[in-house]
Amino acid sequence: DMNRGLRKQCDRYRYDVMLCCIPLMIVGFYFYGIRVLYLALINCAAATLLDLIVLQFFMKHRGRWEPSGLATALIITMMLPPTAPYWLGPMGVAFALLVAKYPFGGAYSYAFTPAAAGMAFLTLSFPSQVFAYTTPLQQLAVGTDSFPPATSAAGALKLGGIPSFGIFDMFIGNNPGALGTTCVVVLLTVFLYLAVRRCVDVPTVCIFFASAALFALLSPRSAAGPFLSVVYEMSSGYILFGGLFLLCDPVVLPKARSVRYLYALLLGPAAMLFRYNGAFEEGFCFAL
Repeated sequence: DMNRGLRKQCDRYRYDVMLCCIPLMIVGFYFYGIRVLYLALINCAAATLLDLIVLQFFMKHRGRWEPSGLATALIITMMLPPTAPYWLGPMGVAFALLVAKYPFGGAYSYAFTPAAAGMAFLTLSFPSQVFAYTTPLQQLAVGTDSFPPATSAAGALKLGGIPSFGIFDMFIGNNPGALGTTCVVVLLTVFLYLAVRRCVDVPTVCIFFASAALFALLSPRSAAGPFLSVVYEMSSGYILFGGLFLLCDPVVLPKARSVRYLYALLLGPAAMLFRYNGAFEEGFCFAL
């Protein structure tokens, strides 16, 4: 029936999303060391524990375990800096599951994408930790969360400047930023995989990217000019990652194609407006 079909579609989407987090994790491991694996393991453990507790004591009638909690934990990990304190991710995971997922009925009926809700909560509550980036190509110590600060591309643009690293470095991930958002080459490969697997609606994603890029072209923040501004805006922050990992969640994505495309068309400028006029360097999760 339709309900079973939705469950199957959602679970397939979540398993593919988790699989796509692996190459991004490898990139993070290369640039920052084993600390990123600890972050992922802790966040996944928190999600699994919360899922088991809720299913055991509050929602026994909902049946079996499903992968949305783990997928949410991995997505949140990818949107956090490698310097994040170990308690930060579980806080976001807890908000995502206990506020954005289960009160609305669980894994197949929530109103807001849980990972986006969790990151919005962390951004509002702990912005200094969420945007605390450091320089790549260093092995971060496991036992501390105090590291030399560095400005991300989105942070430089927010200040009206130009990123201090080249476009090539942005494409290969050699720039400060959140774990899973800095390597454009891997993200584009992920897009290709998800498109072939039909886990994302390609026109919806492309409309979102195009509308965000057009906004950046018409309203450049960088002194480098409109075209370079588009490259900087699209290669920084959560735009690429969010378009691939959050936009096409089957539970919240509009079912009618015309509504879906209008949603993507409006989301691009909305995400950019949060960047341009919001209090933080990145606001994709608020726009979503």
